Amino acid sequence: MSSPETENRATPPGKPRRLVRLAVELLLVVVIAALGFLGGKHLLESKPKAPRGKPRRSALLVDVATFARTSEPVTVEVFGTVRPARRVELRPHVSGIVKELTTTLDPGVRVSQGDVLLRLDDRDHRIAVRRARATLAKARSDLAIEEGNQAIARADKEAFIGVLEGDEDLVLRRPQLAAAKATVETARASLDEALLALERTTVTAPFAGVVEERWVEQGSTVSTSSPLLTLVGTEVWWVEAQVPVDDLGWINVADPRTGAKGSRADVSMTSAWGPGVVRVGEVVQVRPGLEDAGRLAEVLIQVSDPLSLTASPSQPPLVLNAWVDVVITGNVLH
Repeated sequence: MSSPETENRATPPGKPRRLVRLAVELLLVVVIAALGFLGGKHLLESKPKAPRGKPRRSALLVDVATFARTSEPVTVEVFGTVRPARRVELRPHVSGIVKELTTTLDPGVRVSQGDVLLRLDDRDHRIAVRRARATLAKARSDLAIEEGNQAIARADKEAFIGVLEGDEDLVLRRPQLAAAKATVETARASLDEALLALERTTVTAPFAGVVEERWVEQGSTVSTSSPLLTLVGTEVWWVEAQVPVDDLGWINVADPRTGAKGSRADVSMTSAWGPGVVRVGEVVQVRPGLEDAGRLAEVLIQVSDPLSLTASPSQPPLVLNAWVDVVITGNVLH
């Protein structure tokens, strides 16, 4: 028979409380799940229902057109670089000191064909001209004396008896006459050379152009190997455009022999000129080789009056070495 103290030690006093708590929590979970189920069922049953009906027929709006044959020109859009068609580095034909610059000759200055650009000190050359003229005068005098001797020689020949046929040239002084004439010709050539050297002390523009670079100043000593200035022609510039080889068949090249015109090319610099402003050129040449980087053909496009100096003053001027957009209008595609 156990005592009350023994029963109290066998059953812990907190265990009934934990069982009650678990039962309450389980009941709450069941209630929450039931409420969620009932709420979801109510939402599903109360959702709006779309009325069922037959689909309405609607016609599609379309445009109807009749096919027609047309002829459209093929356009080739490429990039190009502006290059001068004529560029020359002027060097003197004689040595000397730059005596005078007839104009500023700063880069960008325009000159016309035949304009005097600079003059060299010509005093030495003028002395050479006087010396050559004196030499020529003496040679002509010697020739006149020898021609007088010719008359005397002919008279002596008539009076001379027994002259041999082979000695007739000596008797008539024909070698002396030839030598005198050769001396005159040599003196005349020396005078022409001195006059040419004197003329070359004045340097003129070989064509209308613009000064790109100047290498001398007044007082500079120059020789025949010294560069004076670089001149770029202003009549025509080129645009070197790189065109895919497959597009060459659409492009016409100008042929001066037959008068055939080349394809039109519109050159534009949108960043500088704005949209829609172009300079019109003509395809004049296709170089025989391909460029190394992209294996593209190089086409030369000619633009007349590139600086808008004469015929088109309202057109924007081109800029050397500028990167431009080019649209070539090629053959017609039927």
